[in-house]
Amino acid sequence: MTLPKTLRHVQTQHGDASVDVENIFLFSANLHTTGVASTSEAELAAELGAESVAPIATKSQEIKPTDGVWTYEASEDCGSQLATIAEASLEQLPEKRKASDEAEATEPKKPKLETKDLRLTRPGFSEERYDETSYYIENGLRKVYPYSFTFTTFTKGRWVGERILDVFSREFRAQPPEEYKRSIEAGNLTVNYEKVPVDYRLKHNDLLANTVHRHEVPVTAQPISIVHIDDDILVVNKPASIPVHPCGRYRHNTVIFILAKEYNLKDLRTIHRLDRLTSGLLLFGRNSEKARQMEQQIRNRQVEKEYVCCVEGHFPE
Repeated sequence: MTLPKTLRHVQTQHGDASVDVENIFLFSANLHTTGVASTSEAELAAELGAESVAPIATKSQEIKPTDGVWTYEASEDCGSQLATIAEASLEQLPEKRKASDEAEATEPKKPKLETKDLRLTRPGFSEERYDETSYYIENGLRKVYPYSFTFTTFTKGRWVGERILDVFSREFRAQPPEEYKRSIEAGNLTVNYEKVPVDYRLKHNDLLANTVHRHEVPVTAQPISIVHIDDDILVVNKPASIPVHPCGRYRHNTVIFILAKEYNLKDLRTIHRLDRLTSGLLLFGRNSEKARQMEQQIRNRQVEKEYVCCVEGHFPE
């Protein structure tokens, strides 16, 4: 059964003034309406299959979308009638609408974690980090002048509730427990950049910072030669003994830092890696789009790699 088009304009709790009521099941009975736009009685009777209908409103009785909500109530004789809940206010029908642009502009978003500011202080690939030390060449090796460096990490779930000295003694074995104890007492090993006692127990989101006098491992002094460069890709020939990016005992003696410090090539995206002791062609993306494209090709084995190695002796048949 199809209802007249004029009966489709009703108010909902979402402020939508157009709802399709064709799928609402109505029994054949008299139709009582209040405040509906003018429709001829004959057309309405033919539409509903009834012999007669009650008089309906004229065009002058126009209603607003907020004047009421249409509901359907069953009568005792199993018929139905279309009733109107008049004087429905906006308080009874709360509208779900987005906040205005002015409210968004005046109320800035709050950080999710109180440690967000601490995250910003963590070391990264910035001008300050590139300039924290320099190189010198000695006996065919590239060496780095010792420098102060702060290792940082957030508390892992398995560390919560443990003493800070116990965690560093077990998880970080670069130094003996006695050295970590001295660092905590001297204020070089801090929590949220504040000095803590040796028996301090770690909490969620604690930022651990350990400042050390760092001595990097020397690498070969052979230059990193540029094979190809354009707006999308950088290809270099990496000598052996140099790692690609900072890791472990290496930071400034890495391909990433050497290219930034000596060639002013910064913000490079690593597409693939070569082992520290492996030499050969190394690709970097100069923009994120090209880097993702090349990564996908390598992952799908669309890029062919060829390795050459020197061996001692003879391979068995």
